[in-house]
Amino acid sequence: MKNQNEDLLELKIEIIDNGNTSIYQEIALLIDKPEYLRLIDKIREEYNLYNPESSDGADFTDILLSFDFERVETKNVNLSKYKSLERFKELLPQDFDNVMAFTKNNDDGMLLAQAEAVLLCFEFGKPYYFVPIVLQSIICSDVDSKYLQRTQAVVQDQDYALYRFDEIKIPQVVIEMSPYSTYNDIKQAIRDGKKIFKTDPRFKYFSKKPDYVSEIRKYRYWYWEHLAGKKYTTIADEWMVNPLAEESDSGADENVVLKGIQTYKRLLES
Repeated sequence: MKNQNEDLLELKIEIIDNGNTSIYQEIALLIDKPEYLRLIDKIREEYNLYNPESSDGADFTDILLSFDFERVETKNVNLSKYKSLERFKELLPQDFDNVMAFTKNNDDGMLLAQAEAVLLCFEFGKPYYFVPIVLQSIICSDVDSKYLQRTQAVVQDQDYALYRFDEIKIPQVVIEMSPYSTYNDIKQAIRDGKKIFKTDPRFKYFSKKPDYVSEIRKYRYWYWEHLAGKKYTTIADEWMVNPLAEESDSGADENVVLKGIQTYKRLLES
């Protein structure tokens, strides 16, 4: 009998892990959503991008240059696949217009892909810092977690502008500092920034922050093994000899695996 999840198994995106569990979870809970994977598949088909290869930890600019966007035959983003356009227009009318300006009669395949990435971020309630991850998932068979930079201090020079795609803008909260800023100043700015996210209507599109799960890597592994058709008992037995397993997993049985997979599914649906 054909595995009903066969299409998802073919679309699975690997994660190059930098060891930060919180960032790993943020990425996994986006790129493992079935609806996200199927949208990525549609975009790849529209861009004639088949059999994407691993990024092999390449620099982000090299990742972008690895795909020949000149071979993109379309000049328009297929907007019919997005369900949140009206909400985008309602919450962020000016930013919506900024993005739409890049989706029609555009000869630059890179800017089309950039617009797709912004639209995907809004579709799934993700902040703008997810754009590099989304673009990687379109171009490559994996994503590098080091490019999910949710908190950073940078000089906004030309290279940084390329990395952040300033041509297409959606609102962000930025904390600026000077050589005379104190730690207390920065702490207060962070508190003010968090308040803005809660009160400013422009950020209502953000999805709910999921519960933090320290064993997210294990649950994700079990989830994909079960999606491939393996029984809970088989997964549990194989996990006990898996080099990824730790001593604390010595009690892993089919019930533990079942609960772990259920937890992961619940997080994906949140």
